[in-house]
Amino acid sequence: MQPNGPVEPDLVTIPAGDFLMGSETGAGNEKPVHRVWVDAFAIARYPVIRRDYEAFLEATGYPPTKFWGDPRFQLPNQPVVGPSWFDAVAYCEWLSGQTRKHYRLPTEAEREKAARGGLEECDCRRKPNGNSRPEGQKVARIRGATSHRKTCAE
Repeated sequence: MQPNGPVEPDLVTIPAGDFLMGSETGAGNEKPVHRVWVDAFAIARYPVIRRDYEAFLEATGYPPTKFWGDPRFQLPNQPVVGPSWFDAVAYCEWLSGQTRKHYRLPTEAEREKAARGGLEECDCRRKPNGNSRPEGQKVARIRGATSHRKTCAE
């Protein structure tokens, strides 16, 4: 790691292929389930952490995220909390310029394929511990969160 410089993300290659995208039990904009082809792509294995994002903020003068000063989210190895889509795009552009490699956000289909972890179909109500929430029940929202959606891998 370079002091105050970018750390290139550990990337995982997701192979090309089709998968069933969407959810019959999710929000209206997730329906209907449909088959989607996605070319091979690479995605970061881990979320961007504060230490790496701070290098971006210091180098560019970009304004910090809404929760940057929140005392609950101050550990250097914690994921960045609350970045907007625009914040994430700005970080990708900065990282691309620093490393001379092209980084971008995944498309909706790429993100869903990666989150499914190779599962063709999944019950997004099911939790990793084997429990599931009752039909029609939504995931609890965290104060300040902008979305209550969960992926199958979460």
